[in-house]
Amino acid sequence: MANGSFIGGPAGDHAFGPASSLRDFDFTLTFEESILTILPSAVFITAGCLRLLQLHRRASRTLPHCGHTLKTVKFLSHLIDHSVWKP
Repeated sequence: MANGSFIGGPAGDHAFGPASSLRDFDFTLTFEESILTILPSAVFITAGCLRLLQLHRRASRTLPHCGHTLKTVKFLSHLIDHSVWKP
C-alpha cells in the first residue's frame, strides 16, 4: 500500500486539523465533515427554529380561514416530497 494508506483511505485524512499531511494545501476529511459541514448546518437549523418560535409568538396579520390549513398541508407535502424524492 502506497503513501501510508490503508483500506479505509489515507491515514492523514483521519486526523483532525485544517491541514493534511498528505497534500500541499488541503483540509482533512474529518475537519471538512465537522467544521465545514456540520457546524453551518447546526447554525442554520438553530437560527431557523428560533425564527419559527419568534413568528409563532407574533400576532397574526391575516384573518384565519379554513384555506390556510389546506395551503399549509399542501405546502408541507410538496416540501417533503421534493426533499425526499430526488430524480
